[in-house]
Amino acid sequence: MRVVIDTNIIVASLLSKTGKCSDFMDKVFGNQYEVIVSETIMQEYERVLGYPKLNIEAALRQAGLACPCV
Repeated sequence: MRVVIDTNIIVASLLSKTGKCSDFMDKVFGNQYEVIVSETIMQEYERVLGYPKLNIEAALRQAGLACPCV
């Protein structure tokens, strides 16, 4: 199944390891979905994930991940 992932889903899954958003992203990373993305969507991901108030970088470090886009 092809999906376009809303930025809010990504943010919610990074900020909480539990819940529907996190479960969905686990399936995405498990290759259960084909992610469709455009340059415009990638720019939005980068812009939103870079918001200082979200502190996504700290959430990623805590999860043991690195984000090449922020």
